[in-house]
This record gives sequence, C-alpha cells and structure tokens, in this order.
Amino acid sequence: MAGVLPDVDGLSLLGGQAAYARWHHVLTHGVLAALLAALVLGALARRHLAVAALTLVAFHLHLLCDLVGSGPGWGLAYLWPFSPGEISWKGQWNLASWQNALTGLLVTLAALGCALPLGRTPFELASTVGDGHVVRTLRARFGAR
Repeated sequence: MAGVLPDVDGLSLLGGQAAYARWHHVLTHGVLAALLAALVLGALARRHLAVAALTLVAFHLHLLCDLVGSGPGWGLAYLWPFSPGEISWKGQWNLASWQNALTGLLVTLAALGCALPLGRTPFELASTVGDGHVVRTLRARFGAR
C-alpha cells in the first residue's frame, strides 16, 4: 500500500487535465506525504516502527522510480509545500519505455516466484481467494517446493 500511496494525487485527473498536469507529482510525491503516510500506517500497525520504516522505504522507492522512468521533464515537488522547486534529471526515460517494460516483467516474475516457496504472492493484497488460485495454478504447473 505504501508503495502506491504517492499516486493518490493522480485523482486530480477528476478535476480535468489541467488539474492533473498541475498537481500530479506534487500533492503526494514529497517528504510531507511520506512522513504522513509513515505516521498513519505505523500507528495502525501492530509493529509501529517497522511498518513506519518500511512505509518510508516503499514510498521513496516509488518516488525514485517516478523520477527515473515517468518521462522527460516530469519532476517531483519533493519539498512541497515548503519549496516550489522540482527535482528532476536529464536521463529520465518515457513511461512506455523498454526499461519500464523489462522492470515490470522482472518484478512480476519475482512476485509470481514467491508462490512456489512461500505459498503466497503480492496478489493477496487484492484478493486472498484469487491469490490461492494463482498459487495453486503455479504449483500445479511448476511443482511445489
């Protein structure tokens, strides 16, 4: 959950393309949103500090991926609302790039690879029943370990 929280500001699209262009990568793509997410998720968890720390890691991993592969000129307002400046770099690649496709494929294969030794996948976040079907299907095809 913490890894996708930064994209909550994508809901600005409901206000139109101009609102999306203005507020996506601004409202929840910075240090203030990261700290708020860590505080809330950490407070709701049984292991407060561990969840808060992992929230910060996942949140910032999302920001790093956006910085690298969201598209040229698409910066992050990391210090908003304290500073209006954006962080970006000249090596950014497009969202629909081979780099993102390869990364997505490798992460998907790694996540599905969890099914054999662990008997679960990240799909359980969406549906435990669906996750059970995925695990059974993969184990039937590739064998249980």
